[in-house]
Amino acid sequence: MAKKQWSTTFDEDKLKRFQDTCELYGMKANTVLEALMDFFSDGNCRFVVEKGGCRLEVYNDNNNGK
Repeated sequence: MAKKQWSTTFDEDKLKRFQDTCELYGMKANTVLEALMDFFSDGNCRFVVEKGGCRLEVYNDNNNGK
């Protein structure tokens, strides 16, 4: 599978926390991001954006969004 570079901006504090967590688990950030992209693209969760911020809702067998 070909790889494509993609550049974007992140909140500095969130990025640092994410990178630290990836390092703690011994995982590459790209691997984690690709897994999240697959999980989202496969319809296993949704992002809810509200006035106070954003949250991830994960579907289980009882509330899958499909």
